[in-house]
Amino acid sequence: MPEIASDLCGKFRPGHFNGVATIVCKLFNLIQPQLAFFGKKDFQQLFLIKELVKQLSYPIDIIGVDTVRDKDGLAKSSRNNLISEENRKKASQLFQLMNLMKDKAMQKKSSFKEIEEDAVRLLNASGWIVDYLAIRSALSLKTPVHDENQMVILGAATLGSVRLIDNIEFCIQD
Repeated sequence: MPEIASDLCGKFRPGHFNGVATIVCKLFNLIQPQLAFFGKKDFQQLFLIKELVKQLSYPIDIIGVDTVRDKDGLAKSSRNNLISEENRKKASQLFQLMNLMKDKAMQKKSSFKEIEEDAVRLLNASGWIVDYLAIRSALSLKTPVHDENQMVILGAATLGSVRLIDNIEFCIQD
C-alpha cells in the first residue's frame, strides 16, 4: 500500500485499507471487470483503489461516483441511521465547515494549516471529536505544494457515537 494509506483515515483505523485492498483484489480477480465504480464519499479509499489498480496493472477503469447528499448537505450513508435525532440536527455542520474551509482556502488569506486548525477548534467546540480536517492535493493526497490547484478537503469526526467522513473537491484559480 502507498504511504498515504497510513495517514488520514489510515492513522485512526490501522490496517483498514489493507483489508479493503484484499477484498477488492479478490473481487477484481473473481469478476475481472473492465469498469469499477466507487463512491467519492470515501475519497482516500477511492484514491487507494486507483493506486492499487495501477500498481497491479489491472486493466480496469476506476470511476468515482459523486457523493449523494441530504437537503442539508449531509453525505448519505448507512451510518446516518445510527445518529440520534438530536445529533442529526448538528450532523450537517461537518459539511458546512468544510465549505467554509474551501472558501477560506480559495481566498488565500490564511495558510492551509491555520484554516485546518480553526476548523478543528470550531467543530470540537460544537461537541464533535475531530480525527482530522485536512486540505490536500486531490492528485496525491499529500500536503499541497504552491503550484497545485486541484484540492480536496477531507474530514473525519465523531458526533455522539457515530464517526462521519466527508470531503469536498475544489480548484484554486491563479
